[in-house]
Amino acid sequence: MGAADRIGGASSTASTAGFASARQHLADVVAAADAPWMIAARAVPGVGANLRSVRESAAAGADLSTVAERLSSEVDYQRLHLDGGGIDLGVLGSFRAPVTEAESALGRASDALNAARSPLVLGPVAERMQELTSRVRRAHSDAVTARLGVEAAPGLLGATAPRRYLLLLGNPAEARDLGGHLGNWAEVVATDGRLEVVRVGGPYDLFGPAGPDRPFLADRSSFPRSLLEMNPTRFPQNWGATPDLPTVARLAAELYPQSRGGAPLDGVIYADPTAFAAAIGITGPVPVPGTDITVDSDTAAQFLERGQYGLFSRESEGDEAVTELVRTALDRLLEGRLPAPDAVASAFGPSVDGGHLKFFSLHESDRELLERLHLDGAIAVTRGDDALAVITRNANPSKIDSYLKRSIDQRVTWDPDSGEVRTRVTVELTNTAPATGLPQVVGLAPPGSPAGTNRTELAVLTPLRATGATVDGAATAIGSRDDLDGLHRHTLQVDLAPGQTRTVAFDLSGRLDPGDYRLRWIAQPLVNADDARLVITSSGRPFRGGAGSGTVDLTEDLTGGGRNITIRMQS
Repeated sequence: MGAADRIGGASSTASTAGFASARQHLADVVAAADAPWMIAARAVPGVGANLRSVRESAAAGADLSTVAERLSSEVDYQRLHLDGGGIDLGVLGSFRAPVTEAESALGRASDALNAARSPLVLGPVAERMQELTSRVRRAHSDAVTARLGVEAAPGLLGATAPRRYLLLLGNPAEARDLGGHLGNWAEVVATDGRLEVVRVGGPYDLFGPAGPDRPFLADRSSFPRSLLEMNPTRFPQNWGATPDLPTVARLAAELYPQSRGGAPLDGVIYADPTAFAAAIGITGPVPVPGTDITVDSDTAAQFLERGQYGLFSRESEGDEAVTELVRTALDRLLEGRLPAPDAVASAFGPSVDGGHLKFFSLHESDRELLERLHLDGAIAVTRGDDALAVITRNANPSKIDSYLKRSIDQRVTWDPDSGEVRTRVTVELTNTAPATGLPQVVGLAPPGSPAGTNRTELAVLTPLRATGATVDGAATAIGSRDDLDGLHRHTLQVDLAPGQTRTVAFDLSGRLDPGDYRLRWIAQPLVNADDARLVITSSGRPFRGGAGSGTVDLTEDLTGGGRNITIRMQS
């Protein structure tokens, strides 16, 4: 691990003596390059450019090794842990100076390396320079995140006042826009670095659909109609009926204080069974109350998405057991000794990338950090860019969506001069459920349909207008409305019998900003990952490199449950 990687990752495993030795070695290289007898060589254009590159690389390395040496001696993450769980905010505060110095050093190194670039630098030297520059750039980005973390974490952890967060546990066995139907919730309070689970419950522990204590929204017009039609003031399990976590957080912040035992919130966390399984990977296996089953990181998601529904004779028994399972796991996670930050990132990173774990703070001062960590769950689309989300909602309702598979094909014809775009989004839906043997809550079908039928509401979110739609090749009516800022929602309903595959196509058109084609792909975190691709064809200038068309796998390189794609055009 080099000094750049060491500073960016801020791992505490490196040796202080090792960095001191590296610093001295690199300083010797700089001194040799600056020696008087090298004056003539520095004056030769080609030789001089290469010497400057070597010198700047060595100088940057020496500077970074000095900072890394300080980090190794002053930033020890093992000192952060409090007995009984939590973070020592005093120790965390002591990290601020060395972390800020690391950010500055990496910024200086990046500037120096960029300034040393020259077309006269020989190939092997240029390649090493480019490699070092890329590593320094990545490490600088990590250092910025680390500095923001050191600055924001005390507030997030209740340093100046207690923070109250609502954890919403969604289950995509019954799909909703955010991912899944909200089966459980937990109230977590942070005070002086310690996190406490105050209470855990199910949706109707907040309020019921017909109770006298139903909450209300002061301004319903500030929420998308597609969310309001799911009656979130009657059914708390439908609070996730929008893919935008900031909207969910605003909704919860208004409704949760009106619920039984509720109180004002500082933020909302969304987690699904995939994220829960990642947490079990840290806590260790947890028993399921009332059974002889113990779930671990390999089995927890499958248990929550399928296994639980055939295990209990009454649905209420299963709800109680899962609520206690959640409480036990959260208590162990928050009261135990967390591993080092890099191990936590490794455990939860895939869940964050896939959109299975999100966190939105209602305090603006926290948001830059959460955005950099791809945790904020915001559906942010730049005006003039394209965007696409393919959303399925269980419309029966039942727990059948763990058997739903989706294949998405987005075909775009792009005019880079006018910005005109024509798109066909084809979604192939397959219900892999068996025709018999399903638990009732899973196989419950719409009236007149065979058991195991999946009735799903399929929608696309896009800035484009819909010009038509087909189901299995036959034209069909769709409903269109404005949704999140700048996006339209085009919707239809499809029934899928067990084993059936159906193909739905949406035709879209509109005008975007001309030039390069830019797409915000918004993935929906479901039980089964999508197979999704973009095929784009230019009706005007070719793409950079001369091609007239190309294909992008939309499932690769996800961050925060989405992906920003730019396809550059030839000038």
